[in-house]
Amino acid sequence: MGVIDVTGLTNDQRQALAEAATCLRAALSDEGIPVHYEEGDGGIAVQYDGQAAVVSCGGGSQFVRAFGLTVEGIRKGEPFSVQETPWYDNLGVMIDCSRNAVLHMDAFQSIVRRLALMGYTTRPCSCGRSSAIRTRGTKPCCRNASRLARAATTEISSLWISPTSCPITLRPAEAWAIRCPGKYLLYQDVLYGLFDKHVQPAAYKEHYYRSAALLKAAAGRNPEWRSLFETQAALCRLLELKATAGIEIREAYHSSDKEELGNFVDTLLPELKARAELFVNMYKKQWMQENKIFGLDVFDLRMGGLLQRIETAIHRIGQYVRGEVQTLEELDEPILTFDAREDGESKVISVALWHTIATPSVLAGI
Repeated sequence: MGVIDVTGLTNDQRQALAEAATCLRAALSDEGIPVHYEEGDGGIAVQYDGQAAVVSCGGGSQFVRAFGLTVEGIRKGEPFSVQETPWYDNLGVMIDCSRNAVLHMDAFQSIVRRLALMGYTTRPCSCGRSSAIRTRGTKPCCRNASRLARAATTEISSLWISPTSCPITLRPAEAWAIRCPGKYLLYQDVLYGLFDKHVQPAAYKEHYYRSAALLKAAAGRNPEWRSLFETQAALCRLLELKATAGIEIREAYHSSDKEELGNFVDTLLPELKARAELFVNMYKKQWMQENKIFGLDVFDLRMGGLLQRIETAIHRIGQYVRGEVQTLEELDEPILTFDAREDGESKVISVALWHTIATPSVLAGI
């Protein structure tokens, strides 16, 4: 039965392939394709003529990446040639084990193996308060974060991924300039509209609509990662509505269009709530597959508050439509930019803290 030509591999290299992803050796064995390895120093080169493959690469992460490309190409059933030259000496992602979500060990190991297949060279962990790990009464999530960090050294060394710090460091000003509206679009109140001045309605709605479709298709193509893609697709479907809901409600209110406001009460806001509940369910499913339970309460509190505020919006607008109240104070207030920037400046803004997004009222303290 055709498998990897082990005459070109050391024992450590064979073990690395097995640990990087068991699908590598299994896939090559199932296909019955002989693969010969040649050590090189100029990047990755893979050639497959339809009957046999030749892999040339350097050591370290190049080795695992090269065989990953080999399996991917062979499965397509056509001859191919691939050449890659790494642009970085070190490439990694930060795995944050210091906050609300702490990975199960098996999920952590799976991520490390996948990173190796993708050519990553480092696995930095952020463990936050790890200095307090050994003190009595430390939170379970922090204790597990420290265990993951210690275990990572052994797990990654077999894949030639060094447990060093992140090779790319952003200064505070540069990090703050990285902008993603998804968080404040999700958590901002649908009636207060703290960030509505920073929304580009048509562009955002179209973007999230297309993203949801792409992610749904990706879930169908990748059953092993279905929960991840389905969670993100559910979030995009939620943001497709929520990004502009407050703007549309305010426009209808100031136009005295009670018929349109009635549609929001009967249709749009209930649909918004249904999409939010679907996202909550998908998010929890993914969480339980990957993480310890600690920290899920934070998500419940945040999304629970969001769902209740949607219910309040339905009630308040319904009162106005039925004539039970003559005005809605929330919608009478003018919408301003969040950071007092002048009109004409970039609309997108960076706001990372939930308690400054969810409400203009004080959440901290008494």
